[in-house]
Amino acid sequence: MNFLDFGLDEKKWKLTTVRTYKSAILQLFPAAVGTTAALKRGIPVDDVVTHGNWSSPAIFEAFYRISRALASNFTTAILS
Repeated sequence: MNFLDFGLDEKKWKLTTVRTYKSAILQLFPAAVGTTAALKRGIPVDDVVTHGNWSSPAIFEAFYRISRALASNFTTAILS
């Protein structure tokens, strides 16, 4: 796709894109931090999903959960 399709030159298009992504990230990040902290403190995923008003646990897991503790250490398993 050509930058001219948007009616913007390349430099301005990039700045607009960065601003758009920055706004989106800044809006989502506090929700992700808060919910991940709640999970680390033992709050069940279903309660976090309900309180956060997400449509499903799958949406929360895909887009808002920052970290996920794994039961196994893949690096150790592969290298041993």
